[in-house]
Amino acid sequence: MRYELRSMLRKGNALIRMIWQTFIVGLFIFVATLCSCKSLATPDDLSRLKGLNETYAGKYRFIFEEDLYLTAETFDEQPMEKSEAIEIYKTFWFDGENERRETSFVYLNVFDKTGRFQFQLSWDREKKQFGYSKRPYY
Repeated sequence: MRYELRSMLRKGNALIRMIWQTFIVGLFIFVATLCSCKSLATPDDLSRLKGLNETYAGKYRFIFEEDLYLTAETFDEQPMEKSEAIEIYKTFWFDGENERRETSFVYLNVFDKTGRFQFQLSWDREKKQFGYSKRPYY
């Protein structure tokens, strides 16, 4: 009888240990996910995003993606012109003439009404000119 009781206690301790280990691993995964979801958008980024959405309401919708991209989606059939994209880029990224402010966001990705990628715009600090691509940078 003592042997059976001792055996049951050992099995119970192993089960409790396994439950605690599972709980700790689950807690670690939860905390890691929570930390990785924190956006790097600054208050200035958020303010400029809000300003773009107010200025271009009904024409474009702007959202952040992956702390790297500012995405513009058109609401109508007309695609965004490159010149307009440059003005939008300057509004969001520039503080002065050709002086890009510090932010984690780098690219302006433009999509049409159906969600198809149109083009990507970026700024080359060394050349002090815009980069334009028909393919997104990943």
